[in-house]
Amino acid sequence: MVITKDIVKEKKPKTPAKKVQKKLAEALSSHHPVLAVPYSEAIASTTRDTESSKIKIPTPPENFVPTILSLADIGKKRYIEGIGRRKTATARVRLYPGKGQWVVNAKAGTVYFSKQQLQTAVSPLVQLRREKEFDVSIKVSGGGPVAQAVAVRHGLSRALLLENEAHLPVLKPLGFLTRDPRAKERKKFGLKRARRAPQFSKR
Repeated sequence: MVITKDIVKEKKPKTPAKKVQKKLAEALSSHHPVLAVPYSEAIASTTRDTESSKIKIPTPPENFVPTILSLADIGKKRYIEGIGRRKTATARVRLYPGKGQWVVNAKAGTVYFSKQQLQTAVSPLVQLRREKEFDVSIKVSGGGPVAQAVAVRHGLSRALLLENEAHLPVLKPLGFLTRDPRAKERKKFGLKRARRAPQFSKR
């Protein structure tokens, strides 16, 4: 049987699911990290003009800092954001101008972390003697409390470096800007754990 154009029916494209439509709408409404405009405007502005054959890109505002971790506005407050990681823990740290208040997952920092873990998390600000200049908002997930504290320290150091590049000679030698790659190895077949072999019995 020969398939011709008359036999093949034209299939209409399926409409995306409601979840996909919702995510697409959220993505289009979010801001472009470089152009500082919504993605929908950025996509519409990058249409190629047939007469001039040039791509029209809106110029970013003068006070915009083109970094990977963007400086954004929430109401009247500006914040600087840094992402930190350790093992399977991920922390999103936001710095606001303030008086040294800490909020971790909608709880006070002294409630969420123990005293020793909080000292680890705050150490970048303590080293720079700026612990009373910022209010810190943190959302952390995954891992245990120790890994989360180190992830917060990593994200806080990155945010402070975006705030002022002069902090680099202080933070880098202490290892606060280095992503610690150490993590638990996977279990191997034939072994009890990652490297622990079963006990050998000669007799």
